[in-house]
Amino acid sequence: MWSGNILAMDAKQYNALSSQEKKWLHEAADAYGEKVNQLDNAWIKNGEDAIKASAKEWYVPSEAEMSKWREGAIGAWLDAKGTFEPEIAKRVLLEQGMDGFVAQLEKAGAL
Repeated sequence: MWSGNILAMDAKQYNALSSQEKKWLHEAADAYGEKVNQLDNAWIKNGEDAIKASAKEWYVPSEAEMSKWREGAIGAWLDAKGTFEPEIAKRVLLEQGMDGFVAQLEKAGAL
């Protein structure tokens, strides 16, 4: 999932918050994130539906095909190693259900 909807706060401001204020902020950020995901998912579905309406065929690759396709991305991940936090990348990929890809990246030493 991707989104241009970003919440940002200066670290000094955040650190100055009380524990209760931080709790409220995290609750609000989580609710915001859920709403943004709902909107993004609806946008994707609407776009796919519009394409499917005019397409003669809509092909969905198998998991085996996707695994092979992702193998092609491992080199790019290896090249980018050191420019991202591996644990964050792993968490994001796992949240997207990409457990198999995470295993491939770990096996290759990219995470």
